[in-house]
Amino acid sequence: MQAFPGPSTTLDAETGKAIHRTDYRGNWNEHYAPTPFDGHAYIHGPAIYAGSIEIATGEPLWWSVLPQYDDWTPAVDERYVYAYMGQYDPGLYVIERFTGELVDFIPDERFQWSGWDMDLSPVLGGMDDVIAIHGGRIMRFDLERGNIAWQREGAWQGQPAVARGVIYAVEGPELVALDQRTGQDLWRWNNGTRYYIRDEVLVTDSHVFVGTSSTHAIGLASRRVEWSYPLVGTLAIADDTLFIANYGGVAAAISLTEVEPARVTHLEIVAPVGISKSTAVQLGAEVSYDDGRVRDRTPSVEWSVHQTHLASITDDGLIEVTPGGPSKLLLTVTARYEEDGTDVSDTARVPILVPPSK
Repeated sequence: MQAFPGPSTTLDAETGKAIHRTDYRGNWNEHYAPTPFDGHAYIHGPAIYAGSIEIATGEPLWWSVLPQYDDWTPAVDERYVYAYMGQYDPGLYVIERFTGELVDFIPDERFQWSGWDMDLSPVLGGMDDVIAIHGGRIMRFDLERGNIAWQREGAWQGQPAVARGVIYAVEGPELVALDQRTGQDLWRWNNGTRYYIRDEVLVTDSHVFVGTSSTHAIGLASRRVEWSYPLVGTLAIADDTLFIANYGGVAAAISLTEVEPARVTHLEIVAPVGISKSTAVQLGAEVSYDDGRVRDRTPSVEWSVHQTHLASITDDGLIEVTPGGPSKLLLTVTARYEEDGTDVSDTARVPILVPPSK
């Protein structure tokens, strides 16, 4: 979201002509774009206010006093407006959507002041929670319990995205997928170049979109770049189209129209015929689809080894034998994969041999 000075202008989507303008200028304010919801625009208003404006008429409905900051916009749901603000009373402000009355406040006792720009919008998590990133921290506000459920220090930045119980956020040069309930890492993606990941993250049912020197579509199942487009900038998705607008005035619209998805048919574990006991071994998992495709899904399967006292296997399919034990081992390894409600699995017997002594 790009900051801009007031006033707010409502444009006709078909013609681009201004319908009306609502002046809400402050003394030194810069603003993020308003948040539209159910015929109203919820907005960072003049100086120290957040407000609601009726889109059809441009008439202000209410203003609510908040700490004075630039560069933010609220999140909105059916009942409430959410604003994460800093000093002098840092925390999450919960405002009644129809009246502007403050109904709840969750304090953030670890807030670190870094200037009078918030540079964020809180993100609704869909589990009675709100996600925010500020000052290198990512945190999850629990609205039911009225506290911060978890927070993590680091180099977190930009706007996170949330889908199906997973938070996607940028930490330094990496895109990180976090378990929404616990805040623990699920997986990470590093672009492997000198380009850092841009702040914005968008997610759909199948892909997460981030920008480096290009905009990348990373498959949620493959955890790899499945296609890229050589333009980076502000991202938005509407009507099955990805819009990219850079700050040089160049824009692109990329069709994301879904086709009938191929169905998973079976899974096969890829393992060597014989393995030395002294070496960690990488197993693979290939998933076949009814359109003839075969995809590597090694990082996405659930791995298990039956003889846990003899060997262990990581989430990425790396198997390691416990030191000592019998000279010959026949391990039983299972891989399970689920996609769009279809479960497939495979079991393989992996012989591990101790090399003969010299």
